[in-house]
Amino acid sequence: MQITQFSSKVQELYHQIQQQVQAKIILQDNGRQEDWLAFDQSGHKRDHTGNIYLEMAQSSNPDFTLAHELRHIQMEMSNFAEISFPITTTKPEFDQQLQATAVSLLGSVEHVLIMQQQRAAGEITNQVKSDFIAGLAQKVEPETPATAQYFVFRILMLLDALTFSEGQDWNHWEKLYPQSWSAASFLYQSMTKRLTASAFAVRRQEVNLLSEFNQLLHKQHYQDLPYADFVAIAPILSERQLRLTLEQVFKIKHAEFLDRQTNQRAFILIGNNDQQSVGTLNLQQLDSTQYQRLYQINVQDFLKAQQIHYLMRT
Repeated sequence: MQITQFSSKVQELYHQIQQQVQAKIILQDNGRQEDWLAFDQSGHKRDHTGNIYLEMAQSSNPDFTLAHELRHIQMEMSNFAEISFPITTTKPEFDQQLQATAVSLLGSVEHVLIMQQQRAAGEITNQVKSDFIAGLAQKVEPETPATAQYFVFRILMLLDALTFSEGQDWNHWEKLYPQSWSAASFLYQSMTKRLTASAFAVRRQEVNLLSEFNQLLHKQHYQDLPYADFVAIAPILSERQLRLTLEQVFKIKHAEFLDRQTNQRAFILIGNNDQQSVGTLNLQQLDSTQYQRLYQINVQDFLKAQQIHYLMRT
């Protein structure tokens, strides 16, 4: 797959972003041929040298698919909070479920901002809109008692649809998926209420979205998902917070899950304000005196010693 196969506008975007990230962006066909559009038709990953491998399907509109993924790469390089999954429940299938749903939810926050960019660039044509509607119909069956087990999947897909349509019901989605539509609409309205392109606003909405999704699951009698511990989202701190003692900003939690690196029960650092993990700690079993000593350390010094990446709030 060569960049010369795409429109001149997409080629220009490709070269611009490649220059911004200072790495080679290598295009690859993922083997899928689909006559519709969906957000999951592309993805990317870096190798150990820093090169980016962008895989994409042969969709109905390759220009849109490539432009969309290029904007994901651009956003990733825009100094937003890093997301990681440093602990394990020791149940591989459960880990996979947690990570997949978290990635989808956090991706929805990005999609709101990316779709704003794509609209401004004139990349959302009537044909693109029609192809995206067709993609949702292809992937998501209407709600029936026989398909009730796909409730969570439908919420995630409809949340994608709502970020694409800016909250509009383009194809009688409310009638086709009444229960899922209600849940997805609630999440969308909450997610977009105070969302701006600042790193702090994006992180705040990411944390809120994970929490609210969990609350929806609980109301529908699904198992709660431990996103607060399992998903580490790098903190964004003010200069004042960095000067405070650790106990004023964070708490240390000896989690029930294992650290992937040590295979021991993980110590995780939790934000006092939002109760979200910011990463795992390199600590041994502590007594009360040792805890108190740690809690009196300056936040900036503690994060540096524990090699926890943070961003400065601007």
